[in-house]
Amino acid sequence: MTLSRCTGFTNKTDIGDGKCRKRSYDLPGQMTICICITSMCNYAVSSCKESNKKTQVHPPPAFSPVIRTLKQIIKCSFYLPPGIYSDGQCNALYWQQEPPPFNVCQKYFEQNSVLCQIQITKTNTKEVIKNGYTNEETSYYAINILRQKSIHPNAIFGETITSTIIQYKEDEGSYVSNCLCTTNNCNKDFEICANGLKYNKAWV
Repeated sequence: MTLSRCTGFTNKTDIGDGKCRKRSYDLPGQMTICICITSMCNYAVSSCKESNKKTQVHPPPAFSPVIRTLKQIIKCSFYLPPGIYSDGQCNALYWQQEPPPFNVCQKYFEQNSVLCQIQITKTNTKEVIKNGYTNEETSYYAINILRQKSIHPNAIFGETITSTIIQYKEDEGSYVSNCLCTTNNCNKDFEICANGLKYNKAWV
């Protein structure tokens, strides 16, 4: 995000500060981002900028990417259970507005998705969520699967070049099946998303 939409950043270091170009669905106003590495430097934008001035002489090298960058725009299925306006990116953005104007935000994700997701949660009922994410969200959702893998050592985990799945049981007894994929309409259902991978079909 910082390199593609924001000024003040380079590919040589992760610290910096600058203004960011708004997306079509962003709320009015200007977005400023600052990334710093000293203790309590993120207390305010001013303290972040001051920290960066001191570290710019010998800036730390940029971290190596943990997740590969996805650039190919794909078509994803979108479905949210009744009562859920949207997943985090739109819901958090408009939480103070009633009714929330999700149309523009949702359209942006439908037209710019590079990663599709289907998540099924089974208890006494079955809840299915389908979403698409842009390249700014892919690292978060990919790393979240790795995080769940570390939390649930008995989880079912598998990956191919185009898909990653994880299945695990929550403490309260619900069964979660999550799949990420990178081809057109791959999250239409869990079987398509998890093609070629072993998983517990009883949980989906």
